Formats: sequence, structure tokens, C-alpha cells
Amino acid sequence: MMVLGSDAIATAAELQPPLPQHPQIQVYFNRNPANRYTDSYRQVSRLGDNLEAIVITQIASAQQSIDIAVTGISLPGVAQALVERQRAGVRVRLITDNDYVKPWGTLSIDEVADLDSDDQDLWAEFDDLIDADKDGDLSPEEVADREIYTLLLSTGQKFN
Repeated sequence: MMVLGSDAIATAAELQPPLPQHPQIQVYFNRNPANRYTDSYRQVSRLGDNLEAIVITQIASAQQSIDIAVTGISLPGVAQALVERQRAGVRVRLITDNDYVKPWGTLSIDEVADLDSDDQDLWAEFDDLIDADKDGDLSPEEVADREIYTLLLSTGQKFN
């Protein structure tokens, strides 16, 4: 059995055959040796299931309500899908860890400097995802289109 490091890129011949799944119960893995995808933000090939695409597909299919409970959400595509469904009249309820509910893309340099080291790491991750053109500067358009809490607040979403 070949074991690949977390950053290794498998060729088609190195991919493992997928395990059989029940038609009504689908299981996905962020490190799945049977699949490979390209991360849409960093353009890096990764072993695993494209969890963001799977979640977005499920969100897009919602007709009445979406209930999500997660530690935090950082992926702009997920935020955009939630906003689209909410604007289409689907009830969206989101429960996250309060530490993540910050408008990360609008923090000033001084505010970032005042963050503890864990929050500075989170800010760096959010900053990387929001900065679509990778110029090191977050434009108001990038924040409005890609920063999850700014997007959700634009629909009237309330955070407690």
C-alpha cells in the first residue's frame, strides 16, 4: 500500500479505488485517496473529495430551509451559495463559534495587530481567501463579494 503525504499529488494510477457506498448515505473525506480535485482558491491539486463543491451543491438544492452548525465558515463559495438561497426566500440559519463572527476583511492593520496569535492566523486565512486577485490588498468589491459575514449581513442576517 502506498501512503502519500498530505501535500503529495497522486497520478491517476496512484489513486485508490473508491469504497462502495449506500445510495442513500454518501460519505466524503477531505483526504480521500480515491479522489483528487483542484482547490479553486489556491489552484493546488489535492487528494480528497471537493467538500466545498459538495456543500454548495446541497445548499443550491435547498427549497425551504438550510440549518448549518459549524465552528466557522471561511469559504467564499459557501457564503455566496447561502446568500443566493436566502435571497431566493429559503430560510437560512447559521450557528458558528462567536470567535469567528468578525468582519475579517474590514479589519484595519491596527485591529489585526491587536488580535491574539490564533485570531491573527484566522485573519491571514480569511485574508488569503478574500483577496481574489492576490495583490495583497482587499478591495471593497472583494470584501463585499467574498467575505462571509459581510455577505450574510448584506441580506439582513443577524448574529448574536
